[in-house]
Amino acid sequence: MGMVSRRTVNMVSKALMTPVKPLQVFMDAPSPTHGYCLQHAYDILCQDGKDDVAAYFRPFDRWLRKGSFWADQGWRNVCHYFFASSKFRPGAETECQYYFDKAVTTCQQDITKGMFYLGAAVHLVQDMCVPHHAAGAVFDGHKEFETWAGENLQHFSAAESGIYMPFTGPSEWIRYNAARALTYYPLVSKGKGCDEGNYFEAARELLPLTIYTTAGFLDFAKPVLQQACVTIPQTSWLNVAGEKMSDYAPVSFNHGSRGA
Repeated sequence: MGMVSRRTVNMVSKALMTPVKPLQVFMDAPSPTHGYCLQHAYDILCQDGKDDVAAYFRPFDRWLRKGSFWADQGWRNVCHYFFASSKFRPGAETECQYYFDKAVTTCQQDITKGMFYLGAAVHLVQDMCVPHHAAGAVFDGHKEFETWAGENLQHFSAAESGIYMPFTGPSEWIRYNAARALTYYPLVSKGKGCDEGNYFEAARELLPLTIYTTAGFLDFAKPVLQQACVTIPQTSWLNVAGEKMSDYAPVSFNHGSRGA
């Protein structure tokens, strides 16, 4: 499934790039939200007594975030939308599975490379918490809502435990988040006259959902990667010299219970 997706994505990218090149600038703009939610997913894992999961991924945080950022570059993000019951157009389920499979296979030679691709898979899981991604809507206030959320992260808190589900594959995480985010689409649809109050109402639920399911996805991924990564190399294929990583504000937590 992954190889089919990659060939299809390449064909779609080439077909789209020539006539609508200016759109790429719109779609490539980086958001701080992905990194923010990843950082706080580590905290949620520790809060929930899953310190071993947080400790496994935190040393590779830089590679996870680089993979997440890379996933949005060029025309890779044309498949970051949920298309229900579609066998002929690539979507988030196929793309997330592709990156997850790449993470598992490449970490056998270089765990940092595996974490890079896992970061791309995490990006897809997080994207499904945006109603526009869940609805397959590129426009209709998509950029406006994501920009607003990125500029107002400090106004929201994650006060419950992570979402840990007995899923067997990445596509289940994609469908889980998409189903929940889609219910908030009327609040962030430009066509329905959304305003900042609507944004706040939606983000108050969706940002914590992103953090909780990021924690759950990492918990799901850890045993799979551990089984594949027999040895950890001394050097990495990925050059991260000179990169400045962002710092993220702390989130307040209260103990709660969530998931299976």
